[in-house]
Amino acid sequence: MLNRRTVLISLGISLGRTLSVGAAMIALPGCFASREPLVTARESAQLFGAGGYARHIAFDRMGGGPLANAVSYRWTGDGYEIVSLANPRERITYRVAPLDRVWLVAQVIEGGRATYGIGKIDGPRVWTYAPECSQLTDADRIALNLEVQDSQTCLVSDRAQLRTVLQRALQRGLRPQGYYEVTPPPAAAPPAAPPRPARPPEGPPR
Repeated sequence: MLNRRTVLISLGISLGRTLSVGAAMIALPGCFASREPLVTARESAQLFGAGGYARHIAFDRMGGGPLANAVSYRWTGDGYEIVSLANPRERITYRVAPLDRVWLVAQVIEGGRATYGIGKIDGPRVWTYAPECSQLTDADRIALNLEVQDSQTCLVSDRAQLRTVLQRALQRGLRPQGYYEVTPPPAAAPPAAPPRPARPPEGPPR
């Protein structure tokens, strides 16, 4: 099972060395982004083994109940590919690395642009957070030298700036967007029943 001590020891945790758990899979609305990926494939850390299955719980921001989605995850060498079992077209690739001794950075690449979220391991669960640029004050954005792309998106230019920005977002407080929980593989479908033998013709052959 996932636990923080195992993960950090296996990493030899170093943000300088290593910079996909998230939509639904997890979208990263109001996010921090960069024009070029700040976490390269070489730096992407294989935190959770070669692959497996998980249940993704996404909290409804509109006040409804949580939404559940069964997913598979697989290490591709480039990051973790997460695929919805209900709709295999829903897939996303994360590169994951430590932010500090508690928090993780999750990078998603979509349309040539990288966006960033935060994760936290708690036993078999990985909690996901989507820090929003709009949660920072104007003074924060000026002090952090952020490029505001629109009302909800701020661009970062390097890993040092990304680390500082995400830590500042944590200081402002974050609510979890949801979590992934490792589960056993789904039960295999029962084998199909053998076909019934053809009924013999009624009456003598003509």
